[in-house]
Amino acid sequence: MMMSNPITFGGISSGLDTNAIVSSLIAVDAQPIQKMQTKVNSTQQKVSFMNAIKTRATTLQSNINKFVKASFLDADIFQSKTGTSSNKDQVDITAADTANVQGLSISVTRLASTSIARSSSAVGQAISNSTKLSDVKQFSFTSGNLSLYVGGTANTIAVDATVDTIGDVLNRIKGVAGIADATIDAQGRLSVTGTTPSTVRLGSGSDTSNFFRLSKLDTAIDSGSGVLQGVQPISIIDTSADISTAGANLATAVTAGSTFKVGKATFDTTGKSLSQLVEAINNSTDAGTSAVLNPSNNKLELTSKTTGNLPIYLEDTTGNFLAATGLITAGNSLSSQTLGDNAQLTVNGNTIYSTNNAVDASVSGLTGVTLNLKGLTVNTSGVQTPVNVTIGRDASKITTAINDFIKTYNDIVSTIDAQTNPKTGGLPNDSGLRSFRSQIRGLVSSVNNDATTYKSLQSIGITTGAVGANTTGATGATSALQVDATKLTDALNTNAADVKTLFSGTNGIFTNLKKIVDQTLLTGTDTTGKGLFQSSADSFQSQITRLNKQIADGNARLTKKEAAYRRQFTASDQLISQYQNQGRSLSSLSTNNSN
Repeated sequence: MMMSNPITFGGISSGLDTNAIVSSLIAVDAQPIQKMQTKVNSTQQKVSFMNAIKTRATTLQSNINKFVKASFLDADIFQSKTGTSSNKDQVDITAADTANVQGLSISVTRLASTSIARSSSAVGQAISNSTKLSDVKQFSFTSGNLSLYVGGTANTIAVDATVDTIGDVLNRIKGVAGIADATIDAQGRLSVTGTTPSTVRLGSGSDTSNFFRLSKLDTAIDSGSGVLQGVQPISIIDTSADISTAGANLATAVTAGSTFKVGKATFDTTGKSLSQLVEAINNSTDAGTSAVLNPSNNKLELTSKTTGNLPIYLEDTTGNFLAATGLITAGNSLSSQTLGDNAQLTVNGNTIYSTNNAVDASVSGLTGVTLNLKGLTVNTSGVQTPVNVTIGRDASKITTAINDFIKTYNDIVSTIDAQTNPKTGGLPNDSGLRSFRSQIRGLVSSVNNDATTYKSLQSIGITTGAVGANTTGATGATSALQVDATKLTDALNTNAADVKTLFSGTNGIFTNLKKIVDQTLLTGTDTTGKGLFQSSADSFQSQITRLNKQIADGNARLTKKEAAYRRQFTASDQLISQYQNQGRSLSSLSTNNSN
């Protein structure tokens, strides 16, 4: 490493470029330091090359562990099963590792459905002729014009949603020629009757009031009697008001402080609106139901979140909320309920009933099998067409694991070969890497006599070439591993237990590979053991530390030597200057004497 020159002015007396001379001398003296710096850079590159190989070894270790490490075998890839169905839209299947290899014929005659509790009567008070449009909280009527056609003649009716009552609007409708009547029934449904059947049409696309749309009169159909009735009952219920107050406008008042149970959950009505209670039921896991106030019938509906012929548990613990909303009648909590169905199916001719469409082993007795019922197995002619389900061995997990291993194995072997190449490698002739490569290369070609039928990787379709061949995988290369998927699958289907022994038995190929790779990757101390990569890292770091110290010492010596050079040249220049001064003095004296 060259030292930087201080600003000096040498050679004034001698006429020599002493700075250039000193720099040249220092450059020569610095050459050993530069060589050491080159060695540092080279060693650091070796560290990078070794770390790249270590990363590959770590990946290889992870892929080997899929076959031998206990944590990976919680789900035994050697026992994996898969299920196939001839019609997944009717019956799908999930097969666990514990399932038996078998074929099943399944017919589904009924799917499981949910139980529903529905109010036996309207929850909210129905509208009347005196009800102002602005008092309807269920939705908002808007002011504007309505179109009413009688025999094709258009009539316009004005609606003022701020002041009109329901009766005001109906009276205007009745005032149109050809309209016999406009009324409200007990449920709050509006009807318009024409004097002549099938000649009345309510509403048009240009209406600016939504009265006909919200009351469903615009979609009412005259069946031939001349009556158009909206299917939407209109209520003055206020779902945001305290349910125990008159402002809630319930058909039957709820006693203040009422409490009730749905499923395993208890609810308190105190200070709550109907909307809040519906939300509380929907948010409760213990209730086990979803709740809604159905505007199409003005009734509260509870739908079980589970299927089967099981009732929803309902109880008024205090007060009368469930009775007031029609979910309990005279103490009978089943009167409002339509119970769901249990699923019915046959498996190989045996009839099975299930409360759930996911039929597991606890119901079917089929170990490790869940049948997911999605549709009835009936064709368009009403004839049962069974679905054929097959449970077989799933070789995909092992095949994927093998392919992952082969990829990382080929990668690390080819990388070691490239880096240890004596002419072009970054770690030429590294004996540790070559030894590691030879060990794992030998193991993948070894024999495990503990197995019976499949004693080598070659016997199940995992092949490699002769030791020492290249690993590029190109045509003609014989060292890169490859797998014959058909041969591997055949071996697994024939004797998976023997393949497992070959891989991960006491003397299994992967068992022994794991030992070598684990040892190579050890990061312990001298007393607990160091692997190849840790030992190499320590050795390289020791070299770099030693070289850096030598470089620092050398630079210190150069600094001193440069100073010495400059002192010497300065002294010489001063001496020359003295001689020059003396010469000039003698010359002057001689001239004076001559005169």
